[in-house]
Amino acid sequence: MNADIADKLSKLIPRLASDQEGEVLNTVRAIGRVLKADDLDFHDLASELTKPSYNAPPMFYGSPFGFGYQPPKPKPASKGLNDENGFFRPWNQVVGEILERHETIPKRYGGKFLTKDQIEKLERIYRGEIAAHLHERMLKNIDDRLRTAWKAREADPKRKAA
Repeated sequence: MNADIADKLSKLIPRLASDQEGEVLNTVRAIGRVLKADDLDFHDLASELTKPSYNAPPMFYGSPFGFGYQPPKPKPASKGLNDENGFFRPWNQVVGEILERHETIPKRYGGKFLTKDQIEKLERIYRGEIAAHLHERMLKNIDDRLRTAWKAREADPKRKAA
């Protein structure tokens, strides 16, 4: 979900607490219009609210080391991919972007193509359980495919007109 839609929704959602039934109903319809303008619906909003954030640091509640324990910082990545502009991206950033874009890009533009097994493998790579360099070709192919889908989504004239 892009920042523009998130900003609009952040202004509308508090209006749902109104005591006036008409205002609540109009707010729900306004939220639906905002979502529809970007080819989304309430199911997409619900999945956006419940999905894990792959770019946020992990929280360790109930850690054996007590509340507020933070694990040691990971070592800087020595391997990764270069994007089309030549900028180096470490593996955990590449995998985080892949998982975010997979959830963001609608299927009609070529997104949401990863299988459950692929998502689990990517999440394990993101957590550092699997060496990412062993899956370099797979990651590069998925990254390229999602970048192409992102460009197709951005170039869609129907999406821009809405």
